[in-house]
Order: sequence, then C-alpha cells, then structure tokens
Amino acid sequence: MYTRAELHGTELWGTGTCIDHSTVPNGLYCYDLYSTGDVSDEGNLFISKEQREGATEGAVLCTEPLPLHERDALSARGINMFENEYMWKLDEIVDPALRQEEQKEQISYQTQTEEENQGFVDKSAETRE
Repeated sequence: MYTRAELHGTELWGTGTCIDHSTVPNGLYCYDLYSTGDVSDEGNLFISKEQREGATEGAVLCTEPLPLHERDALSARGINMFENEYMWKLDEIVDPALRQEEQKEQISYQTQTEEENQGFVDKSAETRE
C-alpha cells in the first residue's frame, strides 16, 4: 500500500518498504527513500534513483521522472503528504482511470464528511436554543 504525496509539482506514492526496481511495472519510475538523520525531519530525507546500502527508509513511485538534474539524489524537503487519504494499491497507481476514480471518491468522501460535520454542528446549535 502506498501514500500519495507531491514534491516539486510531481505526484508520487511512497511506501516504507524497499522495492526491487526490476519488479516495478512499466510506466512507473522507482526511487529509494533514504535518511541522513532523524526521519521525522524531511530535511534529512532524500530520494535517490540509485539503490543505496544502509539507511533506506522505503521507496517512492511516480509516473514521470523526478527532476534530479544530473544529480543522483533529491531532497524531500517541501514534500506534501496527503495523509488524510486512503492508502493506494499498486493497480490504482498504474492505471490512470483507476487513479482518477480513486481521487473522485476521495473528494466525495471528504465533501460528505465536511457536510456531515457541518450538519452535526448545526443540529447541536438548534438543540441549545
């Protein structure tokens, strides 16, 4: 299962598991996620196109290459994690139609939850009067 995120305008999906790059489906790019210190500080997290020994924290997948610009790694500083979403399955990432449907369901669920919460607040206000 994968968590959706965005880094420098590129949508990506991360997992806390190492991925064998040779098993990644066509159409996806795989990068390793490694740390140089405290993993809770995104400034210590890096995304590398080459597998590294040691401090690998997981991997990220994306449908377009990350802008490494002749470097072998990219800082994860500024990454936007979509932590309130459901976890994604690999087939939902691979198939753009499934990915769009999942995103529509996420928006629908979030809208419904917001409306329910608003309704709950409105009802409680009526009860107090």
